[in-house]
Amino acid sequence: MSSALANGKTPYAIVVGLDTLNGIQTVRILARHKIPIIAIAKDPKHHGCRTRLCERIIFTNTATEELIQTLVALGPELKQKAVLYPCVDMNMLLISRHRQALEPWYHVVLPAPEVIETLMNKLNFYTYAQQNGFPIPQTRYLNSQEDANRAAAELTFPCVLKPPMSAIPEWEKNSKLKAYKLSSPAELLEFYERSKVWAKDLIVQEWVEGPDSNLYSCNCYFNDQFEPVVTFVSRKLRQWPPVTGESCLGEECRDDVVLNGRSPIAEAGGVELLYTMYCDTVGLPLPENLDQSYKGVKWVDLRRDVQSALYHIQEGDLTLKGWWKSLQGKKAHALFAWNDPAPFFGDLVRAARLYMVPEERRHRDYRNL
Repeated sequence: MSSALANGKTPYAIVVGLDTLNGIQTVRILARHKIPIIAIAKDPKHHGCRTRLCERIIFTNTATEELIQTLVALGPELKQKAVLYPCVDMNMLLISRHRQALEPWYHVVLPAPEVIETLMNKLNFYTYAQQNGFPIPQTRYLNSQEDANRAAAELTFPCVLKPPMSAIPEWEKNSKLKAYKLSSPAELLEFYERSKVWAKDLIVQEWVEGPDSNLYSCNCYFNDQFEPVVTFVSRKLRQWPPVTGESCLGEECRDDVVLNGRSPIAEAGGVELLYTMYCDTVGLPLPENLDQSYKGVKWVDLRRDVQSALYHIQEGDLTLKGWWKSLQGKKAHALFAWNDPAPFFGDLVRAARLYMVPEERRHRDYRNL
C-alpha cells in the first residue's frame, strides 16, 4: 500500500501564485481530485483569490525571500510533506535556490538547480543554445548604449526586445507587455533609451515571421529517473495582446517533432499532467490515462480571446463567423467555471475598472512605443 494511503491522509498541495492564471487553473485541476489545497498569493485583490476551492489562502510577497520565510513557518503545521506547485518563474527560482530549507516539509519537484538557473534566465538559456549549436534567431545582449548601437547596425529588422526574465518588478511597473516588436534601427534605439532602466541586460532578437498557429508547446512531467511519464502537445491559435502576447485560444495537436522536444488543455484532453505529478510524488497509483488521444480539445481565455478576435477582425484577417467557428468543440476555460464563478466575474470587473484609468491603458497598449 502506498504511503499516502496507508495512514488515510491526503497530503496538501501548496499552490504558490494563486494571483496568476496558472495559479487558479492549478487549484481547479487539483480540486477536482479532492486534494486539499493551501494557496499562497501576493495580491489579495486579485480575482484568482476569490476562488472557493482552497482550504486556506496565505498572503505574502511571493517575489522575494519572504515567500521562503512563509513556507518555512507553515511547514511545522503540516502533518505530512506537502507537494509544492510554483506557478510563476520567480516563485520557482526562489524555491529552487532554497530547496534545502524547504525539503523537511515539502516535496520540491524540480530539476537540478543549475537546470533551473539556465531555463529561468533567457541570458543563460540563449548562451547555452548558442554554445551547443541550437538553431535560434540572431540574438544580442544590451548592457550599454554601445551594445544597442551595434545591435541596431547588425540585426535584420523587425526585431523583438524583451527582459531576461519574467516578473521583473520595474519592467512590470512600466509595462504590462512581456516583449516589444520593433520595426527599425531607430525604433530599437528609441525604445532602448526608454526601457534600459526597467531591467538590466535586455535582449534583442531578430523576428521570426509566421502566424500564431506556428507556436507549439510540449507540456510534460518527468519522474525522478528522468523518464517522461506523460506528455501533451498543443499550439496557439490566437494570443493577446497581439504579436507578442500569451495564448488566449489554443488546441491540442499531434506533432512528433515537438513531442520529442502544465497546461489545463491537457486535463481537458484527458491527460492528467498535474495530478500525475502529485500521485508520483506522494506514492499514489498513477492515473490510467497517460496518453494523448488527439481529439482536438481547445483551451480558451474568453475575455482575452474576444479582445484578440476584435483586433484581427479590424485587421481584416478574421471574420465574426470565423471566430465563432474557431471556438466550436470541446473546450477548457481559463477562468470560467460553473462551480467556481467568482474569479471569472472578478476578472471582468477588474478589466473594466483598469480600462477607466488612462495610465493603466497606456501600460497595456501593445501599440505604445
